[in-house]
Amino acid sequence: MIAALLAKKAARPVKLFITREEAFLSVGNRPGLHMRVKMGAKKDGTLTAIQMKSHTEIGAYPARAEQAIQFTELYTCPNVSTDEQYVCINACRCRWMRAPATPGNWVSEKHDRCHGG
Repeated sequence: MIAALLAKKAARPVKLFITREEAFLSVGNRPGLHMRVKMGAKKDGTLTAIQMKSHTEIGAYPARAEQAIQFTELYTCPNVSTDEQYVCINACRCRWMRAPATPGNWVSEKHDRCHGG
């Protein structure tokens, strides 16, 4: 936000450099996530079943980082089961750090790579 405001005021591009410590204190928080995913597929790569269970630390505030959407919305699959548990910890709520995404997006990327997506 600071870089955007400075760029607007200067009418020129602006780079913002922050230390690693400043990044953790000012731009977001990525609490822990434990996810277990089982997928069933035919030999041609067509998904037949997805089961996902996750335990996500969400910080001290009632905001959630839903992981199930990547399995219920992104793929055509006749059998999808999701179970998400949220644990409040003494931290800020989960926010984007380096790019818009949830911590578990790598799972769907792995599926794409395994099945030629």
